Parts: sequence; structure tokens; C-alpha cells
Amino acid sequence: MSVIGPRLAAVLGIAFAVLLFLGVASLSVPHEVSDQEIVDWWRDSANQNAAIISMYFVAFSALALVLFLGHLRERLNGEGGTAGNAMFAVGTGAFVTILSSAAMRGVIGAAVKDNEPLPGVDTLR
Repeated sequence: MSVIGPRLAAVLGIAFAVLLFLGVASLSVPHEVSDQEIVDWWRDSANQNAAIISMYFVAFSALALVLFLGHLRERLNGEGGTAGNAMFAVGTGAFVTILSSAAMRGVIGAAVKDNEPLPGVDTLR
């Protein structure tokens, strides 16, 4: 029996997509720029705040994803089935990947706001 109902699962599926979109759209790191320009970009307080906000959006999207997938697995498995287990395993891998991406975005922004030195340019890219 699922802890969350089908309507809440549907809301979580939509929330995952919306939150992931907001997380990606809220941080636009420049790409084809010089090393100094990327360092200057990360030193800007507004960009640091955007990185932290982006981290929260992406982290909450990952949480919505894993809850949605948990409900979907239970629906696919039904009475003693195992059809949803492979999907849930792949989804859990996506969950971990999304969380690590969120952590990198937010940790750099939060560390720089706390007057920590910037990491190397390759990490900032």
C-alpha cells in the first residue's frame, strides 16, 4: 500500500519537472568566456545567490522525483510483481546524480558568500 495517493504522486511528478526547470533556468553560468570573466561572474553576489536558490530548486526536485518513483514502483509491482524495481533503481541513480549536481551549485555559491576562496577555474565552469 502506497504512503502517498495517486493524486499526490501526480502532483509530485509535475513538481519534479517544474522545480528542475526552475533550478536549471535560475542559474546561467557563462560558457565561452575567459578564465577571469568566469571568476568575476562567481564573485558577483547576485550570481552567488542564484547558485544557492538553484541548489534548493534542484534538491527539492530530486526529492519529488524519488517520492513519485516510489509510488510508481508500487503501482507497477502490483500484487507481488517486480516490474517497477528496475525503473526505481535507475530513478534512484538519477536522484543521486541530481542531488550531487545541486550540491555543487550551492556549495560554491555558499562558500564564496562566507568569504571562502574561489575554487579553480575548471571547477567553476
